[in-house]
Amino acid sequence: VQDIVATCFRSILKQLGNEKTHSNADDGKPQQGVAIAVDLQYIETIKGAIVIPESDFTLPEVQEKIKSFLPSGQANVVLSDMAPKASGTQELDSAAIMSLVYSSLKFSYMILKNNGIFVCKVWDGRDVERLYRTLQNLFTNVKRYKPKASRSDSSELYLIAIGFKRIENKI
Repeated sequence: VQDIVATCFRSILKQLGNEKTHSNADDGKPQQGVAIAVDLQYIETIKGAIVIPESDFTLPEVQEKIKSFLPSGQANVVLSDMAPKASGTQELDSAAIMSLVYSSLKFSYMILKNNGIFVCKVWDGRDVERLYRTLQNLFTNVKRYKPKASRSDSSELYLIAIGFKRIENKI
């Protein structure tokens, strides 16, 4: 069973969500989980996914709504592609995206199953190394990934954390 929660990952959720959960009834396979998409803006319906449009993921009531759609209250994967509107000031922008990332990481800590996966978008900066070390304490394997589609001068990259291990010292 694959339960996936995604914030702002429209295209990835369409592909990965349907592939891993078999939530697309047309593929002929029995459904094995749920794919949930949350976005601050309007999202068109994604076949086979639960869509929570025009919702602020950082609000407790939105996170409770997400949990209510998870049959076990837990997920195998949390994908966070959230990003603030860029101000043009690197220090402010970095702080804003890190706030969103830590919000999704705290939520992930509550809902991820053991050995779960957490993926987040960051803008490379001084706080990324601290986040990387935090992820290394919570997951067995952490990697940096820069998409080929990303401009070479872009600071955008993704941290992929695999193998969630619940520890007593919460983040």
